[in-house]
Amino acid sequence: MKLLVSYSSLTGNTQKLATAIYNELSLNPLVTEIDLISVKESINIDDYDCIFHGFWVSRETADPLSKKFLENINNKKIALFATLGAYADSPHAKRSMDKAQLLLDESNCLLPTFICRGKIDPKLTERRRKKYPIGHPKALTPEREANHISSRKHPNEEDLTNGRNWASMVLNEVEDTVS
Repeated sequence: MKLLVSYSSLTGNTQKLATAIYNELSLNPLVTEIDLISVKESINIDDYDCIFHGFWVSRETADPLSKKFLENINNKKIALFATLGAYADSPHAKRSMDKAQLLLDESNCLLPTFICRGKIDPKLTERRRKKYPIGHPKALTPEREANHISSRKHPNEEDLTNGRNWASMVLNEVEDTVS
């Protein structure tokens, strides 16, 4: 089976997760060939049996480069994974993954998804601090500031292990449908 692990990464979070997933999948004997490619590069997806695509969350969906990439995929088995600054079990994370899945054409076979926390870009924290004064609904409250700070530890080894385990599980599911 020929696999593609594609990704879009702004601050390195998604690339880190994509690399962990790539390394895990490359160990599987079912995989005859596997490539790790950024969506910034030219990718001919026709050659692949299955695509694992990672994106960073932007405005509750896939980032702009990933949107463009996902909207052009047809007739493929595809597993989406993502990173975001919020908690992976938050309503924001669920809505983001749900909206990203809607970018895919119905001809695709959507496989299970994975999302984990990533580090919030410090520039975003500073921009928010300057843009929204205290009292504004989007202001950086002490609770939001703490969330931004705690995100700096992610994706951590536990996140990467969970991503690797997810990828193995998905590949086993694909194998079951092929055999």
